[in-house]
Amino acid sequence: GIEVVNYLHDHPSLTKLLTSTTPVIICSADPSETLRQTCIDHKYSFIRKPVKAPALKRKLKNILNPTAI
Repeated sequence: GIEVVNYLHDHPSLTKLLTSTTPVIICSADPSETLRQTCIDHKYSFIRKPVKAPALKRKLKNILNPTAI
């Protein structure tokens, strides 16, 4: 989750591809408002577990083409 993304940001030698604009989807069963607020603050997308294929598809389409409705 967020810990992995933070770790990768803190250790850039692990990946040359992760930037501050790399889209991130946090997939979690954690219902806490704290997690959702952290996602909002960092501009991460959030999807609740269990993930349903149509919901994930919509999320990915939105990330890859945010101007499409």
